[in-house]
Amino acid sequence: MPTYSEEDLTTALAAYRDGEYTSIRKCAYAFNIPVTTLSKRLSTRTSRSQSHESQKILSTAEEKTLLKTITRLSKLGCPITLLLTRDLAEEIRLSRFRLSSTPTPYPPISKRWIDRFRKRYPELKTVYSRALDASRFEGVNYPVVSAYFDALTDLFLENSYPSDAIFNVDETGFALGTTLPSKVLIRRGDTTAFKKISGRQEWITAIECIGASGVALPPLLIFKAKHTNTAWIPASTPEK
Repeated sequence: MPTYSEEDLTTALAAYRDGEYTSIRKCAYAFNIPVTTLSKRLSTRTSRSQSHESQKILSTAEEKTLLKTITRLSKLGCPITLLLTRDLAEEIRLSRFRLSSTPTPYPPISKRWIDRFRKRYPELKTVYSRALDASRFEGVNYPVVSAYFDALTDLFLENSYPSDAIFNVDETGFALGTTLPSKVLIRRGDTTAFKKISGRQEWITAIECIGASGVALPPLLIFKAKHTNTAWIPASTPEK
């Protein structure tokens, strides 16, 4: 069964009307669209989503506005949760009714609405967010990362380091007193969803080190404390 999107159908309509194809059948075949569907749309019939727009919770224009908000918040490091997405949709709908001269009763948005919304916009996906310090989120950009790897490549070409002299050290942290990861909506194609948090959080730092030859060092955990708790340190740990 042919699979196509509304965008594919719009492109096919424009291509046929511009004379790129001599027949509806050829145009439908080129865009993998059923001939009957393309023919009906060419006869000025509206799409299914347009014909049922009056029955939708939000209009197409309102949903596009919500989509832009979701994308913008994700890029700013504040991905929006599913619950908050539904609350924003409710607020958008409520604003429309406030402008109406006659009060109109309406039921609340159901929990299943978010599933239908995501289905209409496949460019969105649901992931679990991860907390990241705001300074780190804002400090990572293409020029900075590109300059780092260019300099690293120059060093490798200049010195020809052996594998047993190459180590990678990574540092991460666990913030105390922050919220747990939550489901958020982001644009499809983004591999990770980070949620910015205040830089004043108390962190437990974890440092890992592994060599290119396969040698790995035990991870190091660093706690913030004025006095060391001996229970944190294994008895077999050497003093120096």
